[in-house]
Amino acid sequence: ALLPRDSIVADIGCGTGNIAEQVSPWVARVVAVDSSQPMLDAARRRLGERSNIDFVHATGESLPLKSSSVDIAIAALVLHHIEEPLTLLREMARITRPGGRVMLIDMLDHNRDDFRRVMGHKHLGFARKTIESLMRDAALSPATFRELSREVEAKGPGLFVAIGTKES
Repeated sequence: ALLPRDSIVADIGCGTGNIAEQVSPWVARVVAVDSSQPMLDAARRRLGERSNIDFVHATGESLPLKSSSVDIAIAALVLHHIEEPLTLLREMARITRPGGRVMLIDMLDHNRDDFRRVMGHKHLGFARKTIESLMRDAALSPATFRELSREVEAKGPGLFVAIGTKES
């Protein structure tokens, strides 16, 4: 509800559409992007009646969106699946308007090597310094990094939210 009503949001790696679902009532348009056609189909089945969501089959490393075409680009639990995270961040920065924001939600660095084998993770989370360095390398100004609160019974790694601003 804090987003301007005329905002355009890109949900990169949308999966079944959780972020798109939460954001779409509050903004003008959501572009839900995923590289997995089955995931995109699931998001479309779940949210297809919402007229302000566009579904796009593409990878985050090569987004078929115009430069400076969105106000906010969000990648939730995507970065640890990407071989080269900087490539994704550069694409997110490219599609974001000057003054817009890039938001990452992902895992804090951890030592659960079984996540690579069992779930195909390319990275075992990220430290704050790594995220801030990646943002700077993608021409973003790191603005916020916060660890999200954890459930007492949670067994997985902790999560963070990081926001970078694309300079004018």
